[in-house]
Amino acid sequence: MAKKLQMCGTEEEMREVAGRICRNYLHGAWKSVDPTDLDFKRISGGLSNFIYYVALPSDASKIGGYARDSSPEADDTRKPVLSSHSFTMDEPKKV
Repeated sequence: MAKKLQMCGTEEEMREVAGRICRNYLHGAWKSVDPTDLDFKRISGGLSNFIYYVALPSDASKIGGYARDSSPEADDTRKPVLSSHSFTMDEPKKV
């Protein structure tokens, strides 16, 4: 039987929602990981309301053909250090 989370649905429902949010906003393995495989924990204590820890499974070096840390920009040779809507700063280059 599914464990109930305070007026928020079951753990399975919350896991599905978390998986959908991650799939919509993150790149790489997040696009194809199954929500049942996610490392999913509710963070409690203090003044936290509903905060969840969501991570890829530790054995997810490649899921769905994506590297764990890949992104659409992965083939770009420049690595931005700081990005903003108005400018990008790159790492200093040795002269």
